[in-house]
Amino acid sequence: MAEPTHLIETSIMVDLLRGFPPAKKWIDSLPSGQAAVSFITAAELLAGCRNRREQQVVEKELAAYSILWDSEVASRLALDWYRQATQRDLFVAFYDQAHGVWGSPVRLTDDRASEAYPAPGLDPTGRLLMDYAATAITPITHTMTVSDTGEVVTYTLPTEGQTDLLTLSHAFTRNLTLADADFVVSDGHPAPAANVVLSATVHNSGDLALDGVAVSFYDGDPGAGGALLATQVWPAALAAGFTATFTTTYTVPIEGGVRQLYARVDPLNAIAEANEADNTARLAAFGPDLALAAAGAEPWGDSDVGLVTVIRNLGTTASPTTTVAFYGEAGGVIARSILSGAPAESKNAPSSFDYSPHPSTAATNDVASAQDAFAVVVTDTLPPLAAGATYTLTTPWNYGALPEGSYALTATVNPGAADFTEVVTANNTSALALPVRPDLSVNPLYVWAAALPDGTLVVTAAAANFGSVAAPAATVDIYVDAVFSDTARLRTLTLPALAPAAQVYVTATWGSPTAGEHTVYVVVNADRSVAELTWANNVASAWAAGPLTDLRAAKDAGGATLTWMNGGRGVARYEVYRSTQPYFAPGDADAQKLADVPPPAAGSTVSYTDAAAFGSPTGAYFYVVVTVDRAGLAYPASNRVGAFTFGLTPGAP
Repeated sequence: MAEPTHLIETSIMVDLLRGFPPAKKWIDSLPSGQAAVSFITAAELLAGCRNRREQQVVEKELAAYSILWDSEVASRLALDWYRQATQRDLFVAFYDQAHGVWGSPVRLTDDRASEAYPAPGLDPTGRLLMDYAATAITPITHTMTVSDTGEVVTYTLPTEGQTDLLTLSHAFTRNLTLADADFVVSDGHPAPAANVVLSATVHNSGDLALDGVAVSFYDGDPGAGGALLATQVWPAALAAGFTATFTTTYTVPIEGGVRQLYARVDPLNAIAEANEADNTARLAAFGPDLALAAAGAEPWGDSDVGLVTVIRNLGTTASPTTTVAFYGEAGGVIARSILSGAPAESKNAPSSFDYSPHPSTAATNDVASAQDAFAVVVTDTLPPLAAGATYTLTTPWNYGALPEGSYALTATVNPGAADFTEVVTANNTSALALPVRPDLSVNPLYVWAAALPDGTLVVTAAAANFGSVAAPAATVDIYVDAVFSDTARLRTLTLPALAPAAQVYVTATWGSPTAGEHTVYVVVNADRSVAELTWANNVASAWAAGPLTDLRAAKDAGGATLTWMNGGRGVARYEVYRSTQPYFAPGDADAQKLADVPPPAAGSTVSYTDAAAFGSPTGAYFYVVVTVDRAGLAYPASNRVGAFTFGLTPGAP
């Protein structure tokens, strides 16, 4: 860039800023880039600004000119008052002529007074000495009454008070700062053996620009033998008040615990600093990181529950064996009830939760003092967990006698990082609710349909309350072939109030069952009028067969073949009976059981051939088939068919 040829004096700049036409015309006639102002002119213009708007106008105009520094001393010092109009405080900025850079403004005063009329100077050591006027600013509260409405308005105005002449001093220093918050890693949850970037942001917290700023990175405390990873040197001068970010690549270890990483600026102490104690930053990173992804209470019956936790290791190395603890609010009913509680044995029970629990065998009860913020109600042990792995833990617990309601619990893995160090512990805790309510259920093992000799079908079911509190009266609905269908509802019964663990049997009769295979559904509390722990166990079903009415007999080369339609999945066998009496029953003295015929593996037709069908001493045999289900219940006999033998008498021609 060419050297400027015209130095513009302060009065001309003032005329220009005031809009004086001759001044503007003359400056506009100068060749581009050839006009300059001295730093004294620039300081005078800025000091004369009465507010922020005027300051912005001056700064915009000064940006078009080169700034000339009058002497080495003057070039080392410039007072920056651009905030004075709003902040009313004093700032200083240092211009380093050797590097050609300004430092950021440094606040010299920070109080409620309004500082003005600074008179700076440098002593022989280069220290700044400055006199200035400080005017006290006091907020004064005023009130006024609006004449039209009579409303009283209160407002506060800053009011100038006494002005004093004060003196301050400021020594220009060199200093570099690197704090823990300035040291970060690019990925807090990388894959094991992945490469990450370590970044350290260094602050030039002194007043002077610095050359050769270096940062070293260590794996471990450098004062205790930590391994040097890399040393980086900033390629340019670092101006005062500015920052520089140094980086290096680091390969994440695949074993071990949390890594203690360090970054140190000016590691060789090549720069004399005002404070050598703020040059080191520490970063704890990687290692195991257990996260409690989900938690819930799984009802097992009465006061027994399984506290289910899903735990993931988001870290880079395996976690050791650790504790999982559950807490309830101290002083509440949970804290009191656990005094008499006992660990429940692991058990398999219907669950309404979306878990695949693995029951633990190491659960123990641990009651904390009621004066503690929280009470530990039960603890369990989580085995070692590889990096990236997930484990579902089910902790048995008996919560004792609690009134009906919902109770808050908190699950925590590795509580207080007592078992091992983790970088992130905010994900170690999850809240869960413990509902204490009735739990009406239909036992799927105790639902059956039995056929009576008169052809009716009786449905029987066992309904129970698996909850730990009493259940009020509820309804029981019985459906045939289609659950929750009004047209398929066979009966609606009333279930009496049930105490915890109580069970009752309910029955309903189907007076005219239709032929073929059926499914009978029993539903308790279908209208959900009773609040329960879960509705997952409120429905059970059983197979039922209608009367067998399609028995057929046909003569073939092997004798008489009986055929009928298969009754379906619930049939265990078919018993075939024969008698010489046309209206016999299977239990009659002359009734002969010919065979137990299994249902076919495929197809819908069952058959049986009686080779002796046409050898009856009376000239006729009669047959019925009895269906037997898998529970061993025999259904009414089928329709009757017969095989007859008789001679033909020729007729007269």
